[in-house]
Amino acid sequence: PEPIRVILEWLPFHLITSVPLETYLGRITGEALLLAFLKLFGWGIVLHLLGSYFWNRAFSKLTIQGG
Repeated sequence: PEPIRVILEWLPFHLITSVPLETYLGRITGEALLLAFLKLFGWGIVLHLLGSYFWNRAFSKLTIQGG
């Protein structure tokens, strides 16, 4: 269905697998390629921020015993 396809195209899995292949084959050019790179960059920032948040939360609860 169309609404699900639109949502799935914004997830990072499409950007990791399909976009490089479609770029190589010449199916994505110009403005669509720029939008794909911006989506990928945005996901990189979001995932970095989430990773940092959870890392800091886990590190604050970490207890190391021993010497």
